[in-house]
Amino acid sequence: MNPQPPKTPEQQRLAADEQMLERRRIARERLAAERRAKAERQRRMTMLVFAVTAVVMMIGVIAVVIASRRDVPAAADTQPPDETAAEGLITPLGDFTVCIDPGHGYGDEGARSQVVDGVVEREVNLDVALRLRDLLESVGVTVSMTHDTNTPPDGEESSYTIDLETRMNIANSFGADRFVSIHCDSYPADTSVSGVRIYYVRGRDADSLASQTADAIAAELEGSTPRIMPMNENDTYYVIRVSEAPGLLVEIGFLSNPEEAASMLDEDWKQSMALGIANGLIHNLNEGLET
Repeated sequence: MNPQPPKTPEQQRLAADEQMLERRRIARERLAAERRAKAERQRRMTMLVFAVTAVVMMIGVIAVVIASRRDVPAAADTQPPDETAAEGLITPLGDFTVCIDPGHGYGDEGARSQVVDGVVEREVNLDVALRLRDLLESVGVTVSMTHDTNTPPDGEESSYTIDLETRMNIANSFGADRFVSIHCDSYPADTSVSGVRIYYVRGRDADSLASQTADAIAAELEGSTPRIMPMNENDTYYVIRVSEAPGLLVEIGFLSNPEEAASMLDEDWKQSMALGIANGLIHNLNEGLET
């Protein structure tokens, strides 16, 4: 039997891509299984709450009847608990902290879409960042933000901005377990370019964080295949290079692409993007407790 000829570099690259896609498929299936399991637990808990409430109400009715016959005041009503955690959000297994940096902001609007009116990067970044904050806080994660508004502080001019060094002083002084900066991309020279890009620094314990966040976003946004962009220490974005916590810079889409720019005005799309990033962060943090 003749030995197989060695694979060409292109064949090797294709084989590596296939392995990466298979790993992502497995991760997506695992995330989907976790969400189904949580949904089933929530369904059972809801049924239990309804059953208990019905029993309590029945007991209350009986007590009222008895009290009315004995001339005794009836007992107070019992209210079911309020469930606020978002559906599909993974439950943290520990007390975690996350710092969120909405890119640009205040007097720095970032990029502006030239293909869909009214889509400005600083507004989209902040919107998704606030949704991400609310999701994380709903399951007990402690969150800090480099800024949570685009309105300049009192006494400041409309051109007021917050520089990168100040942002990272805020982030690093918080002592977060993970850091994420939210941005939008733009490439007007080719409006067909699209997709989510997730940047991180090689060798900074962020490899699995980037991969898990990419898989979680893909699980929430149908048709999305985020690209993972590892960067060298001296050739990357300042915020993830200076961050003391494992960090990501997530470019959530292209303002120059008509379809993605239109999506940035869609409330469901922005919520799904935030949910994907949240699940990626929590998944990675939970995994850290198991190792």
